[in-house]
Amino acid sequence: MAHTPEWTPLLRKIPLLAQFREEDMARLHPIFHSITLKPGETLFRQGDEGGALHVLLSGQIEVVQRLDGRDRLIATLGRRGDLVGEMALLGGENRPGTASAVRPSELLELRREEFEAVLRKNPTLALAVTRYLSQRLMQAVHRPPASPTPGRVFALVGSLPPKKRLSFVLNLALSALQQSRRRVLLVEVVEEESVSAISRLGPEGRSAPRDMDLQDFQTPEGLRSIALAHASGLDVISISEPLLGGRLFGGLYPLVTTARRDWDFVFISLPARSSRAARALWEEADRTLYVREESAERGGPLWREMESVVPAPRLDLVELQKISLPRRNRPGRYYIPWGTAHNGLFLSSENATAQQGLDRMARHLVGLRIGFAMGSGAALGYSIIGILRALERNGIFPDLLAGTSMGALIGSFYAAGKTVPELEEIALSITKSRLWSMADLALPWKGVVVGNGVLQFLKSVIGDVSFDQLRLPFACVATDINTGVERVLRHGAVAEAVRGSLSLPFFFEPFFWQGRYLVDGGLVNPVPTSIIQAMGADITLSVNITTAPSVKRLPGQRARRPSVFNPLHGPHIFKVMAKTLYTMQYGIAQAGANEADVVIAPDLSDFAWLEFHRAADIIKVGEEQAEKVMPKILSKLPFFNENARIPLRKPQ
Repeated sequence: MAHTPEWTPLLRKIPLLAQFREEDMARLHPIFHSITLKPGETLFRQGDEGGALHVLLSGQIEVVQRLDGRDRLIATLGRRGDLVGEMALLGGENRPGTASAVRPSELLELRREEFEAVLRKNPTLALAVTRYLSQRLMQAVHRPPASPTPGRVFALVGSLPPKKRLSFVLNLALSALQQSRRRVLLVEVVEEESVSAISRLGPEGRSAPRDMDLQDFQTPEGLRSIALAHASGLDVISISEPLLGGRLFGGLYPLVTTARRDWDFVFISLPARSSRAARALWEEADRTLYVREESAERGGPLWREMESVVPAPRLDLVELQKISLPRRNRPGRYYIPWGTAHNGLFLSSENATAQQGLDRMARHLVGLRIGFAMGSGAALGYSIIGILRALERNGIFPDLLAGTSMGALIGSFYAAGKTVPELEEIALSITKSRLWSMADLALPWKGVVVGNGVLQFLKSVIGDVSFDQLRLPFACVATDINTGVERVLRHGAVAEAVRGSLSLPFFFEPFFWQGRYLVDGGLVNPVPTSIIQAMGADITLSVNITTAPSVKRLPGQRARRPSVFNPLHGPHIFKVMAKTLYTMQYGIAQAGANEADVVIAPDLSDFAWLEFHRAADIIKVGEEQAEKVMPKILSKLPFFNENARIPLRKPQ
């Protein structure tokens, strides 16, 4: 039996060759030539007559077109299976640009004269090419409607026992289904000795089909014929690992391509071992995730092999935590508080922390991360606590946080893991006497208050935690007083960063941190919607508590009629400074908040910005306003949208 090259399945990605039968493809194998290029070497030049098709095996190729004295990048080949020159193979069209290697590269080359020689000897191949050219001509004359965005494919390599691996991937896929309300397919590659997902989830006696054929992978109808439509809305396909690595190996790329066309998100569960089928799936997936338990060996041989095969931006590590405190996800890393007591397939209500971690991960993968921007407003910022309580009561948990001034304080506590009841308890503990104890008065050279008491208060709540130790991604905004430039603080000690964001000019001394004098971020960005957008939020909620200057007042202040005869009836210096700041902030806040998908703006005109002792009342106003706009918030989230593609059903 002739040896089948390892790159054979890649040829199924080429539209021209995808329709050929296996025996016809075998006739082409001998005329594919392997070529290598060093960085800077040229594959072909602009204007050359096209004489070959090239398929990338490894490395990176860029095609640059020179036009009117300018170079323009028109194509990049960076993934295994990328190709260039299909029409050059068929018609000898001139090359539109110059192709050069950026990195050491290996390619397959199919030369036109050799291809034509094979066609002359094999009428069935020539007929298939004629059919393909006719289809291309029809498409050129009658352009089809724009095709939908292809689905995203995630390959999960689980260094876990089979049942635990299935449980994790199954619950992640279900979370993606429930969060996005889109079509989700779970493809499980099953070890020969393991029980398949279809056997566990389907009707009694149902098992993964053993008589799969390559034709099943060519069409959505074929895939659905071997899939289990689970009651949750999730579609499940189980494929034997020996079969996929054997006689079904040639259908691997059609499987992925077909799944992309008919499902929005595809999760492929793989055993933690290397094989030619596994490596092909690692490369073909949009994201490849290596899942391991907390105590597992770091940097094992399989992980190192995956790093050598999958580009770093598409490779992620998922760690299932057993006993560690929850950690925030960061680029390329997910931490899921899985615990030790979970033994079933589905997460129960007792696994709320694990479910919340999976939901956050799923929202990240499917592009539904919720960003929450908290504005400045001194004591009025207590309303954010009520808003958070209303959000959580309705099943909404922010994934990304940004805050300015008081919003930075509340946000940092929440990002550090403080619950809403704990936030409320902290707020209610701020009495007038405690507030005065934090006011370390200074000679009014830089400000009335030094601010060390506030810094000690911050540290008493969150300690010396740094940004990378927070449970949620968080950023706060301050202003560089020397340059007037906005500073987004995301590194270093959180308490110091928040202290800088709180430094209201004239009242607090500017805070010297990391080589800059920082004051209140409300001067430049009182509602940091732009920050959570830059952090990657897909859905943005903003809290604007910056009321109009006309309704701002100091505690105990009564309205006075201006009088030219009584100078005491005019504004004093502190009122002038405060009104100046509010006037600047108000206009900026309105513009910044309106960039969000939903703006929550509680009416706090009955409260003064220094009334910290009225926390309970202010929290209640925030909660009530959040409930008023909740229908609008829920309409932005597919999970709650009855018009979503998939009806939401619970697993049975």
